[in-house]
Amino acid sequence: MTGFLDEPDLRHIRECGPPSLPRPLYDFAAVLSVALRIEPELIRTVRRELFPRLDVDAEGDFWFSDLVLSRGPKGVVLDPEARRNLHGHLAQMVATQPSADRVHGVWDCIADVHRRLSPALRLEEYITWLALSGRAQDIDAALAPALKAVIVEDREGVAKWFASAWYRLPAPAQQTAAAWKLAHVSLRHQSRRRPHFASTPPLTATDLNDVVHLLDDAHINVRRTGDLIELGNLGPGRGARSLSIPDTYPRLLTLVDPAAVEEEHISVAPGEVVSRRVGPQPVRLRTARGLEYELPAPDSGAPERRGLFMAVVPDDHERDHPAGSAAVRRLTGVLRKAGYDTRTTMDLSEAAALAGDFSTVLVLVSGHAVRRAEDGSLFLTSDGVTDGIDTGAAVENVEAVLASVRAEQFLLVLDLCEVRGPDGRTTLAPSPSEERHWRGRFVSHAPHRSGSDPSRLVETLCDLLTRGPAPEARDAWHADREFITGEDLCTTALAHVPHHASFASRGQARPMFPNPGYGTEAAAETHTPSPTRTDPPRSERPAVTDLVVVLPTFMGSTLRQGNKTVWGTAPTEMMRMALRAPALFRTLMLPDDIGDGPAPDGVIPAALIRDVVTLPGVSITSGYDRLLSFLRRLGCRDVTVGTGSAPGNLLPLPYDWRLSNRQVGAWLGTVIEPVLERWRAQGGPYHDAKVIFVCHGTGGLAARWYTAHADGAAITKCLITIGTPLRGLPRMAHQMVHGSGMVRAMREASSAFLRTLPAAYQLLPQYACVERGVELVPLTEEPLPPLHPAKVRDGVRFTTELLETELAQPDGLFERYSIIGTGQPTPTTLRIADGVVTMLDTYRGEDFSGDATVPRVSAFRPGEGLRSVQTVQSRHGDLHTNSQVLSGLEMAIVRSPLNNVR
Repeated sequence: MTGFLDEPDLRHIRECGPPSLPRPLYDFAAVLSVALRIEPELIRTVRRELFPRLDVDAEGDFWFSDLVLSRGPKGVVLDPEARRNLHGHLAQMVATQPSADRVHGVWDCIADVHRRLSPALRLEEYITWLALSGRAQDIDAALAPALKAVIVEDREGVAKWFASAWYRLPAPAQQTAAAWKLAHVSLRHQSRRRPHFASTPPLTATDLNDVVHLLDDAHINVRRTGDLIELGNLGPGRGARSLSIPDTYPRLLTLVDPAAVEEEHISVAPGEVVSRRVGPQPVRLRTARGLEYELPAPDSGAPERRGLFMAVVPDDHERDHPAGSAAVRRLTGVLRKAGYDTRTTMDLSEAAALAGDFSTVLVLVSGHAVRRAEDGSLFLTSDGVTDGIDTGAAVENVEAVLASVRAEQFLLVLDLCEVRGPDGRTTLAPSPSEERHWRGRFVSHAPHRSGSDPSRLVETLCDLLTRGPAPEARDAWHADREFITGEDLCTTALAHVPHHASFASRGQARPMFPNPGYGTEAAAETHTPSPTRTDPPRSERPAVTDLVVVLPTFMGSTLRQGNKTVWGTAPTEMMRMALRAPALFRTLMLPDDIGDGPAPDGVIPAALIRDVVTLPGVSITSGYDRLLSFLRRLGCRDVTVGTGSAPGNLLPLPYDWRLSNRQVGAWLGTVIEPVLERWRAQGGPYHDAKVIFVCHGTGGLAARWYTAHADGAAITKCLITIGTPLRGLPRMAHQMVHGSGMVRAMREASSAFLRTLPAAYQLLPQYACVERGVELVPLTEEPLPPLHPAKVRDGVRFTTELLETELAQPDGLFERYSIIGTGQPTPTTLRIADGVVTMLDTYRGEDFSGDATVPRVSAFRPGEGLRSVQTVQSRHGDLHTNSQVLSGLEMAIVRSPLNNVR
């Protein structure tokens, strides 16, 4: 109890002490403060049962005390500040009184009087009592039904109640995990400010799985410097990248470091900066949405020691050249932000004296002229007008001073006034240097005239180091490079300086300055391009160079027979299908002996379904318009037919969903491979293009068969499945027996129709899902009339063959990226009795949930973990339009903002 009372909020309340009321009456008021509604009946009951020594006058004293904010015929309401103080006093009473004391019976007394109070308000009072009685560990269990009502059942009334209740709860209640989650999901659309969390429960990113779909996104900055990773409010400094994460207080991430034994969970409060030491290898940051950002290993070419920038200017530079002086100050600020130490001096020899402490040195000489003495030595003069060199104007011998600079990277920039005479445009060659050292000299001569200001070069350097060059000149500055060399800077500056300039260098140039364009296309880059690669730089490459094939789910393609649509989603078609559903199903039935063959009735697939529809016998929440529009915004171009049309790389591929997935999988190659060849024929970045499958639901089964049994793996880059049932659907068994629909004729027609489809049999659950006593057995071991036993066995064999073949495929053949829905009540097992199939939402007594169609036990391969799977709180029919799913698709397809999304 001591630790509870030592909480800062409660300690402050305890120290405030009771106000003007006598102590017994204040104790009485503290007990009543647990209740939200304090009516006369409650006041009298508490006095009689818990404070029998108080007389009836105590009730009136409390009623008219300054603790009460308002009074009415039905009761009183306490002042919020006074109620908080009373809560602290009650917590102290409970903690210090023996267990036999009457104060421990507060809740029994209040609960009896308020037994008819609304469940929400009664729950709030109970949570308050648990917090004040030192039983905060029980609050999560008490709030579990409310949490489920908000995140699973989407009950807006419960969310509104807790949004109001949050501000009334004691601090210990606010610091529990369930209350923390409820606060975030209930208050996210409130106009009030985000509540302040005095302290937060020890949650991790993985603890947000049940609420993450209801959270908005926020951004957090991350920066890696060597083996140090910093996260939080880093500001606009160099190298900081912005990551999108769920908006919580604090921000929660998981650090995945291959060199560490376990993953580390990180929490970052807004406004704070958290740092972690990691190994030299790439590491990943995983968000609560299951997205992973990879931070590459430190650039081995990055500067290892501090840099020095020294500006050498005459003492009258500010007066004679105000614009030039301002430009030098600006460049000083730019390089200081980049991590350079900066100096301003009038003595060139000071650069040589300081350079020994730095590996990178940049010296700018501005406001001077250069002249050659009779002995051939070069001198800087502070007076560009003087034809001769006198002792007052001669500053330093350039060659003698700079030859002593031993920095590994040394750049001398001479921004000079041009003098009259033959020495005015002398070009200085770089001094000899060791092989590992680099020396560069940039000389610019501004035309000599009265009032001239040699500031254009300095302004050019500032612009290049803050914004980079124009797009057409970014070969050495593209976003894959974190640093540029002095050679890069000077060769680019040559094209921007209007007057005479020259540049010469010697030695091997190494990274010297931050690239302002680094990371503009990515939050965290994945790969460093090979130096021998001949493809265009990333900034010049299209966003998507592979062929994207979209496969819909079961019943997700429209079907035509001749000129008539027999399965479609236009309003007129929907009305006709709804009115004639039994006849329609009879038309679409397949013969018993079709097996893995093609359709014999002339029915062909026409298009993906559109918009939001409800088809007879099966509900389909969303069509594919939004998904296709999203892929087009990523840069995908629709595949068009015709010799004069441009090649495309977005192929929405409808298929006859009635047929065996073996048949559809083999057919995919006949359509996809010619389109891919035409796309590759463009050459350049397209010559090695592959296929990226985006498969919703059962579309993933046909694509998996194509990659496993029809040689499709060779041309596949990534197989993305969204809600694909890898091990079957118990719901399908129920529908094949009992059908679906509101009327009996519809149910009978739909069940008879499904029993003729090879694809439906291939959707029967392959795992043990049928109750037999206390055990679960496979569907093949439990006869289920009217299903055909041989077809049941063949359908289950399809799933088993597919899983076994995929297991035997070598790792890295192509990427697999699975998205599954969670958090919805989902049929997972079956109970069969007297020919009646009952669907159960549990598996061996546990509720694993799912997307309302695909149970979680079917969403994973045997032995597969969560590392290659992204979970999203959504129903199956809406998965492919879910904003989190679309974000994951962008990162998996474009590969620009993030690394591989797990």
